[in-house]
Amino acid sequence: MDGPVNFGGNDNNWGLLVDGFMQQGYGMPYNKKYYKTYFEEYGFRNYFEQYSYHRAVRTQDNEIVQFPERIMKIADWLIKRPGYTFHNFEIRNKGKYIKDIVEVYNSTWSVFKEDFTPLDPVFLEESLMRQN
Repeated sequence: MDGPVNFGGNDNNWGLLVDGFMQQGYGMPYNKKYYKTYFEEYGFRNYFEQYSYHRAVRTQDNEIVQFPERIMKIADWLIKRPGYTFHNFEIRNKGKYIKDIVEVYNSTWSVFKEDFTPLDPVFLEESLMRQN
C-alpha cells in the first residue's frame, strides 16, 4: 500500500511532511508533526523521498533579496541564447502558455511515473481562471 497520496494531480500534496514545518509552498503537503509516528506505528515505511524548497524573495523589512552573482551570470547567458525567450504569463495569450505547460509537464512526468495521468489543458485553464 502506498500513502498518503493525493488522488488528483501527479505533483501536488504527495507524501507526508516529516521535517521543515513552515508555511508550505505550492503543492507541498502539510500535516501535523505526529503523523510520522502515527504512520510508522501503523506499519508504513519510507519508500521515496521528495523535497520541496523555499527561497525568500524579501527580507522581513520587505527588501528584495538578490540572487547570487553566479545565478545572475547564468541567467544573463540564457537570455542571450538564440531560440530562448522569457515572458511573464499574459492572460490574453493563455492558450499558448497552457499548451506549452501541458506539453512540458506531460512529456516529463510520463517518463518518471508508470501510472501517469496526463494533465488536461482544460483542467489547467479552469485552475488558472479560478486564481484570477
